Amino acid sequence: MENMKALKNKQNQMLMPLSLFAALLAGGCATTSEPESSTLANRQIPASINLKPEQVLATVNGHAIAKSAIPPHQQAPNQPTEEQLLDEVVARELIWQDFLTKDTSKDALTQEQLNNVLRAAYSQVAADHYMRSLTITDDELRKSYEQKKPNLVSKQFKLRHILLDDEASAKATLTRLAKGEKFGALVTKLSQDEGSKGKGGDLGWVDPRTLGPAFDHALANMNKGDVASQPIQTQYGWHVILLEDSRIQDAPAFEEIKGKLSANLRLEKFQDYIKTLKSKAKISKGGGNKALQAVEK
Repeated sequence: MENMKALKNKQNQMLMPLSLFAALLAGGCATTSEPESSTLANRQIPASINLKPEQVLATVNGHAIAKSAIPPHQQAPNQPTEEQLLDEVVARELIWQDFLTKDTSKDALTQEQLNNVLRAAYSQVAADHYMRSLTITDDELRKSYEQKKPNLVSKQFKLRHILLDDEASAKATLTRLAKGEKFGALVTKLSQDEGSKGKGGDLGWVDPRTLGPAFDHALANMNKGDVASQPIQTQYGWHVILLEDSRIQDAPAFEEIKGKLSANLRLEKFQDYIKTLKSKAKISKGGGNKALQAVEK
């Protein structure tokens, strides 16, 4: 099951170019197994829904399309215009309407493709509906806050660094520091981090957990004023770090993170909902009766 971030992006996924959408369908169903006993040809698909005039994006052959078919538009480089998005939606509507006029009940591959696409689409809509229907009380949020509060307390470090391109340069810099050269002077001469270079390599107060395990491990063995004995590698390069100070940062107040707590609690409830569904379901792998090991009981 997709996480909720992916679910929130479903409208953008639905509006991928038709050529790419068609290619994905072709690649996603390469087999020709028999369709499910309840074929989509037998399912009743409504021709339209009741919309107020202000909710209508366009009407195609009498079928009203809701404005929600296009996500809120944000102008950005290489992004399609609203007119292009509208044209895409209309094209999809015409293709869908034309498809419904054809008898595909005997076409196993088509039925399989439809079942796969609709299964994914319905599950996304159902998940979104479930999340919207959840009621999170203030008492639940406060209980969650108290449970998480110990983990929200953090030790923060005030750091300066010199960023180098490779390990050899970083170790050579450590040697120069050991011989008495000043950290600030070497920042100016050597650091590749233009953002902190003019500030003596200052990174401000940071939680090492956000920097990765290498930083966390190095700082655990350092005292105020120490330079780490070994350079630390990240995706940006090799860091020579200086610990200027440390402090304990209290957990943020309840009101500050109430929104985040609510979002996390909704996700936890959604995950519990999926576990409950799995625990009640009969699931087997492949065409036999072997239980699917990945299912959580």
